[in-house]
Amino acid sequence: MPETFTTHEIAGGVWAAVAPGTAGPAVSNAAIIDLGNKTVVVDTFMTLLAAEELQTEAQRLTGRGPYLVVNSHWHSDHVYGNQVFADAPIAGTRRMLELIIEDASTRSDLENYAASLRTTAAEIAAAADSPDQEGLAAGTLALAEALASTADRFQLTLPDILIGDRLDIEGERTLSIIHSGSGHTESDLFVHIAESNVVVAGDLLWTGMHPKTNDGFPTEWAASVEAMAQLAPRAVIAGHGQVGTPADLTAMNHYMQEIDLLVAAVRAGDLDPATADPPAGSEDWQGLGRFRTGLASLAAG
Repeated sequence: MPETFTTHEIAGGVWAAVAPGTAGPAVSNAAIIDLGNKTVVVDTFMTLLAAEELQTEAQRLTGRGPYLVVNSHWHSDHVYGNQVFADAPIAGTRRMLELIIEDASTRSDLENYAASLRTTAAEIAAAADSPDQEGLAAGTLALAEALASTADRFQLTLPDILIGDRLDIEGERTLSIIHSGSGHTESDLFVHIAESNVVVAGDLLWTGMHPKTNDGFPTEWAASVEAMAQLAPRAVIAGHGQVGTPADLTAMNHYMQEIDLLVAAVRAGDLDPATADPPAGSEDWQGLGRFRTGLASLAAG
């Protein structure tokens, strides 16, 4: 069984690969989808270690390697495992491809990042006053070691199927890859499996966590979440956090609308992002610092 994530069957032939928090070798979530005669993997994690476990799990669960890999957006924690799936075509958008290239890491970049994560892990461990903080320290160190141990063989692997608004993959069930435009980033995709009534949202949905908004477009993000909600899914595989429900889409839509108002208040000089309260309903979400730094970035942008 995988060590870097847990696998949860959401519907027949649809599994969520859920990372433990935002630390550890996986960092984000992924999905494995069996269309009956084809296997599709959505997102490939941050590290080769986690991606290799995802590949093994897809083979174990479906009895075959992937027919297609889908990248939901360009962030490294969703695409740096692509190399493990290089035998399969990888779907993305042209803007996503450009952004992956612009953000490309070299071996030295990964080694330097691993070194900084080791320092961060030690600082968290030294100040830890709860099991959650101890777990965060351990996860951060595990991510550092996973990056360092594979930096010498990392190869940036890019999407090679560039889609427009939509691409349907036909099997015994149908999978639709939908380009929602800008939202979490300048180019986001989500996946809908109609017969299973499941959506794979990528980072358009975070559950129980403040989302990273630095690269985001809150108005468009809310519209993308609404587009997913209109599909009336029974379950939504989030990019971070546990598997969500339609109620989580409603909460994220509200959150983004509130972020728009908060950004306007910061720009008007009426609100300090360093002390801003998060949108109503998200007070208990993890990552308050991520909310505040994202708010400052959006207001400055």
